Amino acid sequence: MPKYWKELTHFKPHEFDSPDVPGSAEKGMSEEFMRRLQMLRNLYRKPMLITSGLRTPEYNKKIGGAPASMHVQGKAADILVSGADAYELLGLALTVGFKGVGISQKGPHNSRFIHLDLRDQPTVWSY
Repeated sequence: MPKYWKELTHFKPHEFDSPDVPGSAEKGMSEEFMRRLQMLRNLYRKPMLITSGLRTPEYNKKIGGAPASMHVQGKAADILVSGADAYELLGLALTVGFKGVGISQKGPHNSRFIHLDLRDQPTVWSY
């Protein structure tokens, strides 16, 4: 296991595994991404449930993910969050340097999420 995982106090590799390859996130997630996510969690001070982390190209294609998805590069995660918590998390995410932000806040609260990634250009979209 890469050393940085031991320094992440709120996250474990299995939370970010591609569903088709158990254990894939341990080496597949970007260290920079994970360190920023830990900074975000420290500021947010609430649990963050990861609904999608690393994806293999095959799994990403199967679920209709974008061909150049940051999930495939290990530089993205979707976080289950809604309402005022989503608003708070979004503001904090921008302060720690996440540049890719996808917002899904329609439908049942238990399916709403915010996507965060480390793309080069600031980009915001909705699902």
